[in-house]
Amino acid sequence: MPVTFALPFVVAMVAAAAAAVAQRRLRPEIATQTLAVACVAAAAAWMWALLALVLGALAEVTSIDRWLAWCPNLYLADRHVAWSIGVAAAVLLAASTAALVRCIRRTVAHRRRLPACGDDGVLVLECEEPTAFAVPGRRGGIVVSRGMIDALDDGERSVLWAHERAHLRNRHHWYLGASDLASAVLPALRPLARQVRFGTERWADEDSVRSTGDRLLVARAIAKAALASNGHRHPRMAMAASAVPARVEALVDPKRNILGTGTGLAVATSIMVLTIGGSTIQLHHLVTLLEHVCGGR
Repeated sequence: MPVTFALPFVVAMVAAAAAAVAQRRLRPEIATQTLAVACVAAAAAWMWALLALVLGALAEVTSIDRWLAWCPNLYLADRHVAWSIGVAAAVLLAASTAALVRCIRRTVAHRRRLPACGDDGVLVLECEEPTAFAVPGRRGGIVVSRGMIDALDDGERSVLWAHERAHLRNRHHWYLGASDLASAVLPALRPLARQVRFGTERWADEDSVRSTGDRLLVARAIAKAALASNGHRHPRMAMAASAVPARVEALVDPKRNILGTGTGLAVATSIMVLTIGGSTIQLHHLVTLLEHVCGGR
């Protein structure tokens, strides 16, 4: 197996790292979408690479050749790997697959525990703990506690509603779910998954600004909700759940180091092309090996 086999995966990971660096200079919606794509593409490249290594190593084990009915010509191919590398790849592949299954189960269990909102899409919890979050899905909407309502004034409550509606309208749970699954498959992606979460919050913050027309009001509402919620655990799509100081700073100084729309789109597109390209080429390696196995070429 040539060393260049790993190059597409390396390209995907480098592009994903570039997305992490560029995140603070991109508009929140562009940064979130770019990071989510980078996470999924890098995780897919990892899985394709491991699977191809396992298959390449199995091709070297002549004792199971007849059992698998593989073509003897396969042993003349130049894409074989040592059995020790194949075993290591198989262990990693099994671990990544198991982590993916566990993450899916946790996500499903978490979704089932979320409360159903009323026909108007709002559920008010009669409790003193300050909390507010968005619940995606057909039964979803906005959940807010009486404690959070009492902690904010009228203007700040309008920010809360706008923020949580933005989470639902922009389907932020898809970006969060995709990045969580990718980081379960490849733990090295966990910092990027955290940045996806930050990106969805910044995206909702900016939507709140457009709804209310007052950046300082949005910044004050977020800070006040965070102080009220201090010490409590919150679901992922909650206004005061992620990197509040950085979000407030970005609201107060909106032009700080942000790339223009055209430049930002160019940077984001380049990163996504590299990550998707790396993953696709890695998949091509796997398909080529499978064709060799099945076709006897």
